Amino acid sequence: MVPPSVFSPVVRNQHAQINHASDELFQRKSDLSGKEILANISSENSVPVYDDSEWWSDEWDALSYGIPYDSQKGFFEQLHALKVTVPRPAKSQYGGDVNVNSEWTVEGYQLHNCYFLYGGIENDNVLYSVSPVKCRDCMEIGLSTNCELGYELFGCTNCYQSSFLDDCEDCSECYFGFDLQHCESCFGSYNLRYKKYCFFNKQLTKEEYEEKMKQINFGSRKEVEKWREKFLAERDQKAVRLNLKNQSIENCLGNDLTEGKNCHNCFWASKSENSANVSYSLNVRYSQNIHGSLDVEKSVSSFGKNIYEAKYCYAVFNSSNVEYSDFCFNLENCFGCVGLKNKKFCIFNKQYSEEEYWKLVDQIKTKMLADGEYGQLPPYKYAIHPYNLTAAQKFYPLTEEEVKQKGMTWHHIEINQGHDSTPASELPDDVKDATEDIINKPFLCTETGRPFTIVKQEFEFYKKMGIALPTVHPMVRRKKAINRFRVPKLVDENCVMCNKEIKTQNTFIKPQNIKHACYDCYLKVLNEEQVVQEAVPQEV
Repeated sequence: MVPPSVFSPVVRNQHAQINHASDELFQRKSDLSGKEILANISSENSVPVYDDSEWWSDEWDALSYGIPYDSQKGFFEQLHALKVTVPRPAKSQYGGDVNVNSEWTVEGYQLHNCYFLYGGIENDNVLYSVSPVKCRDCMEIGLSTNCELGYELFGCTNCYQSSFLDDCEDCSECYFGFDLQHCESCFGSYNLRYKKYCFFNKQLTKEEYEEKMKQINFGSRKEVEKWREKFLAERDQKAVRLNLKNQSIENCLGNDLTEGKNCHNCFWASKSENSANVSYSLNVRYSQNIHGSLDVEKSVSSFGKNIYEAKYCYAVFNSSNVEYSDFCFNLENCFGCVGLKNKKFCIFNKQYSEEEYWKLVDQIKTKMLADGEYGQLPPYKYAIHPYNLTAAQKFYPLTEEEVKQKGMTWHHIEINQGHDSTPASELPDDVKDATEDIINKPFLCTETGRPFTIVKQEFEFYKKMGIALPTVHPMVRRKKAINRFRVPKLVDENCVMCNKEIKTQNTFIKPQNIKHACYDCYLKVLNEEQVVQEAVPQEV
């Protein structure tokens, strides 16, 4: 049992995002070995950082940083002192050797040959993506599951050899699509089901469709942008989005829910039940305020994988009965710990006997309740990362002045343009004209002037898929992907067709022009779009 939170679900979610460290990578030295490493914590931050392999090694012991509980001080003050003392892994990778050949990734789990990935679980050969799950041989995808040979997919499931899709399921060889399900070989289409050889929602014969596709060159940036512009204009004018997209649910309120039961205010959650305020999570039961987690039960305000009765924890894995702990693995009955592995009965990283542990935990909770701390979140001033380098800035942007008024810090990112970099605008427009001499060569982003390179694995993907080369920095591309995420809250709106009051999650980080319809009107649109039409749109 915990006291009710004094914060709204939105503020609780913001607090959770503050703990998610930057997806920026900085050059710095390991505080253990002194070697040059990549880390998502800059050298300006006082928190010690070890290379990931060093952090997971036996070269140090987190118990050596233990501090005794002081009843004369506030709990959050003492926990913060521990957090800024215990070393952190350079890129917040969760699980020692479970990530293979995926050094340039942040907050990922069970990754193989992945590069520039933020988040994600069980991915293989996925590059420049955000929060994919069980995807293979993909690039520039976000919040997608079980996709293969995909490029620029967002919110997609079970899609194969497709590009430029949003909210599509079980599709293959589809391009520039929105809200397609069980479709094959469709281009520029939307709101279709079980369709094949459709071009901008017009039914063609196999021969007609293939002839049109022969005339489209995905390897040309200029041509791709023309088709993208045409597709988005038609989508925004004609397509509709179902106000709440849920499947196989019972007594649930939220959006993007599948196989859920008794879930309230939940978003992009699957196989979850009897929970509230859950987002971007799988298999959550009897829990509240869970974000980006997997296999969670009877937990509150926590983030992790395979956790039971975790309360107010961040990045806790394979653990049970853990409270107010941070970046810990395989714990049982621990309170206020940081960076521990395979421990029981620890408080502030100090080892106690079972009897001593429960006696002191009772004392700490009693004092926290009296101080109004237990069951609440740490004050903003105890955030260890600069606010603008956390996921919170993406979902809940604040100005530098607002951040400092809340007692948090701000990091100014310096852009070193370099003297030997080539303007990316000079890259070949058509990927077929690109040669291997551009690999690892510095280019200047056409939008920010920030230098970036095209790595070998990336170059080979463009060539294999016939995809145009990028001219903007990976962080610019990532921001565009994250802009398509929606803040986890429902808003009131009116159906675009019948004007009926509806609930939607129309709170994109960057507003979109897609219209929302109630369930009945949405079905009418689907039925209308399934009608075979003979007219063919003009060429771009």
